[in-house]
Amino acid sequence: MELRKKLNMKDLFKIKHIRTKYSLQILFIIFLVTILLTLFSLIRFRKGMKMVSVSVEQLTDEALYEQMETKAEVVITTLARDLIDPVYYLDIETITDLFTTIRDQKDTIYVYLYDVDGKIISDGTEKTTLLHEVLTDEVSKKAVASEKFLLQRKEDILDASMPIYIEDEKLGGIRIGFSLEKIKADILRQKKAIGYITEKNIKSTLVASMVISGILVLLGIIFALKIAQLLVKPILKLINVTRKVGKGDLTAKVEIKSGDELEEMANSFNQMTEDLYNLHQEEKEMAKKIAVAEERARYATILEEKNQQLETAYQELKSAQRQLIQSEKMATVGTLAGGMAHEINTPLGTILTNTEMLLREVKNKEQGASLKLIEEATNRCRDIVQFLLKYSRQAPVEFQPVELNKVIDDVCFLLEYQLSNDGITINKKYGVLPKIEGNVNELEQVITNVILNSKDAIIKTYNEKKGEGNIQIRAYQKENSLFIESQDDGCGIPQKDIDKIFDPFFTTKDIGKGTGLGLSVSQRIIERHNGKIKVESEPGQGTTVRIELPIKED
Repeated sequence: MELRKKLNMKDLFKIKHIRTKYSLQILFIIFLVTILLTLFSLIRFRKGMKMVSVSVEQLTDEALYEQMETKAEVVITTLARDLIDPVYYLDIETITDLFTTIRDQKDTIYVYLYDVDGKIISDGTEKTTLLHEVLTDEVSKKAVASEKFLLQRKEDILDASMPIYIEDEKLGGIRIGFSLEKIKADILRQKKAIGYITEKNIKSTLVASMVISGILVLLGIIFALKIAQLLVKPILKLINVTRKVGKGDLTAKVEIKSGDELEEMANSFNQMTEDLYNLHQEEKEMAKKIAVAEERARYATILEEKNQQLETAYQELKSAQRQLIQSEKMATVGTLAGGMAHEINTPLGTILTNTEMLLREVKNKEQGASLKLIEEATNRCRDIVQFLLKYSRQAPVEFQPVELNKVIDDVCFLLEYQLSNDGITINKKYGVLPKIEGNVNELEQVITNVILNSKDAIIKTYNEKKGEGNIQIRAYQKENSLFIESQDDGCGIPQKDIDKIFDPFFTTKDIGKGTGLGLSVSQRIIERHNGKIKVESEPGQGTTVRIELPIKED
């Protein structure tokens, strides 16, 4: 009993000799690495076998399903060809005989003949319970809607459908359901066989790995003892010197002449103790220099940021000044256009009146045709002048019932010649739409801005080549709103600029070709009409502008 009290359990496992420690540690590492390598090899082997088995299973599954699908295609294609005349002449007896031949096959579940509306005409039996019924499940809908051979899987059934045509006229179609139970049974048997082979290979690999691991462990024991003996002696010397340095004796040196890394480590340690004091002093001096340098760098960074902000602000002011000057020029041009239109209107009226008088008096057909051309051209000029007068007039903003179709037609009429000269075609699509409450002049200004922006984008895309650009304008009603969509095939807008296009003076056009105010003004006009304007675009994919306006309530 006394002997047991004196013994401490910790002392039984306490290893005091460094040689033994190193031996056990190296042995443990070798053993651990061996086990890990063995496990890794087994895992990789097992995973590889599983991948192989899965690949084989997949190939087998695909081959069996492909075989069934090929059979289904051949059967239903042949049957569809044979049914053309019986279906056309409603030869029920022939149809029943053909269906009976198909139904007698073991893997056939059902055969249906349906008309163009999906109604069952025959299922190969004399008294079908599905006559004139329309199957409404998803598989049946897809089969009836298909214009060609179609295969669909539903649970354990492979559904094949084929439409029947006579001279491009669809008479109906046929459906055949094939059972997949036999294929699934074959797949299950093959999976069991592959699993057995895989398990057998894994067991044999495990036995071989254990034998190799045992041999490596034995070799590791011998290697560990030898390495530990070489490492222990110089390490003990290093420990003694380290204790002296720890007490403040920086003159202590380690004397190791082994000619290997241990000697190099001892020399490095000696050099370290020699430079320790000097390094401590240098660290203090360096800390002071770093603090001064960091302070200077901080001030330099702040100064650079302020300079950059000033430069950015200066460039923005210059850009705003250029845009304001351009805006004033555009306003002046608008005023001049209105004055010129007013001056041109009077002589156009004189030309039109005289032409109408000559048309009443002239007898010669050729002269009459020429006068008719003059009359038509003069009327077109008069319409353009009237629109310019209305567009340039600075009238107070008053809301009244507006026909959106007429607003779009007027703008397209004004811009038609300009767009055609640039090789751009504009297509309109809209029906009868209810009126909205708005201002005609402002809405014309918005649509004009949108179309001119599309024109510039198209010209930029095609490098000013003519005859390639298109603008689609669509107006439609959705619930309590009217929508205007303008879609072009221009260069598009980069994503980084999408959020800026409604900012005043922002433009992606060259200097002198845009004020950057068109979309900004358009957005304010649409918001005044209680509407919304949205732009969707991708570089190289064109741009879509969508305007939503509320319908006028009666």
